[in-house]
Amino acid sequence: MQPQARAYKSNGALIWIGADEFQNILAKNPEPLVVYFKDEGLFKKTAHWYLTSYKGLVFYTGIYEPLQLAESVEIIHAEKFWFPE
Repeated sequence: MQPQARAYKSNGALIWIGADEFQNILAKNPEPLVVYFKDEGLFKKTAHWYLTSYKGLVFYTGIYEPLQLAESVEIIHAEKFWFPE
């Protein structure tokens, strides 16, 4: 089954932000939950992708160095990220 067929509709926006702003969003959330995916490729740099929600919106960022997350952040390790086009 294609990833698109398994995807659920989300209610809200999917918003790209920089890593510093992502950390600011996490600091505002009393119980932050982050979905993390490490994208390793043969011909590209390793990218670290992070996704979280705040006030009904979904924020994500991708960087080449891993973020230092507080111990209070609950992390879910994803096998793959897929963003609808």
